[in-house]
Amino acid sequence: KELYAGGKLTPVQARFMGPEKPVEELYDHSVDPHEINNLASNPKYSTVLADHRKILNDWMARTDDKGQYPESEAGLAQVYFRWQNFCVNPEYKPVQVKYADEAKEIRARANGRASKAARAKADKKKKAREENRKKRQGGKTAN
Repeated sequence: KELYAGGKLTPVQARFMGPEKPVEELYDHSVDPHEINNLASNPKYSTVLADHRKILNDWMARTDDKGQYPESEAGLAQVYFRWQNFCVNPEYKPVQVKYADEAKEIRARANGRASKAARAKADKKKKAREENRKKRQGGKTAN
């Protein structure tokens, strides 16, 4: 990242480190095994690209590939709480904004610096969850 930011990479190297990637990629591995020359935008290869799109779309439909569906907020939040600063894709932005305070509290707890107020708030939430669980169980207590 430092070399990219400093402009010290060749144009080929910079493509891999840049902030944006091509939407589609198509390479001829027989002459380009290192995938340097992306043929996806080359009109000469439009039929090949269309064929590969169809193969992929058919496979996704046949296998019900989950990559074709957007992640739920709960799923994104779960990954965000685990990986936080590593979640750089745009779909994480609303989750980062919505759960910023919770993430800050988790980081503070992980670093052993949770404030007394944060601990009290967490304890209050835990107690409320326990009371709700007991209500759902009809007042029965767990062994």
